[in-house]
Amino acid sequence: MQQITLNEQDELNTPQKGLNLGPLLRIARRQAMVVAGIAGLVTVAATFLSSKSPSTYSGNFQLLVEPVTSAAAISTEPMTLTRGQGRIPGAGNFELDYATQIKILTSPEILSKIVNKIKFQYPDFTIGVLQYYLKVERLEEESQGEDTKILSVTYSGTDEKLVELVLETTAEEYEKYSLEDRTTRIGQGVKFINDQLPELQNRVKSIQGKLQNLQQQYQLIEPQFDGQQLSDRVRKISDQTRDTTRQLQELINLKNSLQRQLKLSPTEALASSALSEDPNYQKLLADLKEIESKIAIQSARFQPESPNIQTLLEQRQNLENLLNREVQRILGQNLGGQPINPRVRTLQNPIRLQLIQQLVDTTNQIEVLQVRNQALIQTKNTVDREVQEFPIFVREYNDLQRQLQIATQTLNQLETQKETLQVEKAQREVPWEIVSQPQLLRDPTGQPIAESSQNKLILLGVMGGLSLGMGTVLLYDKYRNIFYEIKDIEEGHNLPVLGEIPFSKNPELFNNLSVDYDNDEDRISEDSRFQKAFDSL
Repeated sequence: MQQITLNEQDELNTPQKGLNLGPLLRIARRQAMVVAGIAGLVTVAATFLSSKSPSTYSGNFQLLVEPVTSAAAISTEPMTLTRGQGRIPGAGNFELDYATQIKILTSPEILSKIVNKIKFQYPDFTIGVLQYYLKVERLEEESQGEDTKILSVTYSGTDEKLVELVLETTAEEYEKYSLEDRTTRIGQGVKFINDQLPELQNRVKSIQGKLQNLQQQYQLIEPQFDGQQLSDRVRKISDQTRDTTRQLQELINLKNSLQRQLKLSPTEALASSALSEDPNYQKLLADLKEIESKIAIQSARFQPESPNIQTLLEQRQNLENLLNREVQRILGQNLGGQPINPRVRTLQNPIRLQLIQQLVDTTNQIEVLQVRNQALIQTKNTVDREVQEFPIFVREYNDLQRQLQIATQTLNQLETQKETLQVEKAQREVPWEIVSQPQLLRDPTGQPIAESSQNKLILLGVMGGLSLGMGTVLLYDKYRNIFYEIKDIEEGHNLPVLGEIPFSKNPELFNNLSVDYDNDEDRISEDSRFQKAFDSL
């Protein structure tokens, strides 16, 4: 009797996790002929189509769009020195935004100019074709893996003459753009500055005129200087007023004292002094005294009625009349018709004359000080008004000065910027440099290299055929829904397999087949394993 040994280890099948390629491999192994047939048919079709596809020609050119050294960058970018306040700029100041620049070069605005030129020879050429086959990218240094300052422009097409024409036209247009774009932007900056300059110049002149009118209105020049000067004037006027008041009070006291001593007013003292100093009055007075002396002498000898006495009396009367008229004349000039104080006609001695002169001088000094004090009062009022108006002047002056400073600074900056832009425009007349001329890819003999897409189509045919074959057999296998192997059952159901019935072409061999256990424990263990597997269903 043939025996079959059972595995004593309890194995329960569990579903596998992750990507399981087992079913695909088993299906591919079973349906290998079908997959190979479909892949072969597709490959043959791709080979036939590739033989009909035209050849493709490619060409390129290269543009140096940035200066290689910082010195060259400074010479072509003078604005960097101005913006850097005289400091030598670093490399970051000259770095071009390549992504943006490439977007601009491949924009419809630039490409449309290229298409319009090409349409003279190729009317069917469109901007869509140019956008699809034109490639602009930053060239990379292969050995160091770093980006260069060169743009590589590539174009592909089936017409080699068209490819050459597109490359030449594109290179010409890019050179033109590099020159016109920068000079146009600078020209727009200069135009903007020229538009702003007249307005700023008029504003500066207007503010200067307002400032001049303000200075003339307040008769001031500059707040700091005028403020100090005004303060000095106030202090000086106060000192002068105080001194004048003190001197005036002292002279008034002296005048009152002299008046009490002379018992004369200043006018009367002046008149008495004038009378005492008048030569005519003094002569008449001397003659009168002489006549009085003669009358006294003759009165001792003659009677009052004697002719000699009468003659002397008449002479005395005449002298008194002349003396009175002279007194009236002199005093009338000094008293102005006021009543005559008898003391005025009194003959003044030298001491009284000295006191009278002092009284007159004191009176004159008092009048001078009073006039001075009045002038000081008027000046003080004027200065006080200026002091009150000075803050208004300072505020308006500072405001106008601030406006003038801003306007002047802006004007100077614009003029400096204009000069800098003009210099920059002159230095930017050099466009981008073509380091590799537009040309087709050629072989060593100089013939254009025709790139055929046959190999690519065949490779795509092989890959597509294999994919189509696998997809077909998968759908067919799914449609039949048959388990070909134990693995298919295990992966298709999350159930343990109780056992496997072997397939044999001679069933008679299994009629007397039985399981021989070594002892009862093996049999009990096998029964237990079977029971557990059955219970887990």
